[in-house]
Amino acid sequence: MSSLEDRLQGGSSMPWIPQAEKAAKYENPSYNEQVVIGIAVDHFTRENFNQDGEYDVLILNVEGVGDVAIHCQSTVLANQMHAARPVPGERVGVAYKGERTGSRGIAYHDYVVKVDRESGGSFAWADGRSEQVPAPEAEPDIVTEYQQPPAPATAGYEYDDNDIPF
Repeated sequence: MSSLEDRLQGGSSMPWIPQAEKAAKYENPSYNEQVVIGIAVDHFTRENFNQDGEYDVLILNVEGVGDVAIHCQSTVLANQMHAARPVPGERVGVAYKGERTGSRGIAYHDYVVKVDRESGGSFAWADGRSEQVPAPEAEPDIVTEYQQPPAPATAGYEYDDNDIPF
């Protein structure tokens, strides 16, 4: 497990590269599993390659491995991450589902992001939204027995059969 001191030195996390052919081209160590699960310990943004915007980088501390950087450059991965909005201390799972072909015939890389959410908090994501993420609320108890509906409010009124208009 990487310590905070290691993170302060910089360069202590290895990138997540789930595609074997891309990982083989990378000279430094990388995490190459299809699924990565860890605790969110850091987040920052980087300028994209076109230098016309930013993308998110989430650092997960993976047990037995250390810090792994999830670079959210892919539109699908970025959208999944923005929807899940992981926060510090949460257990996050990211899965690479392979290359897919969309309905318009365009190939893309598919990802799924899931979070074990137990408490609220937030990171400032590149989409500009940083609202608090609420902790999940307990489901209300389901009533399975019949309950008598409340009696109508008829205080002070006496029914008279002559009141019927027909």
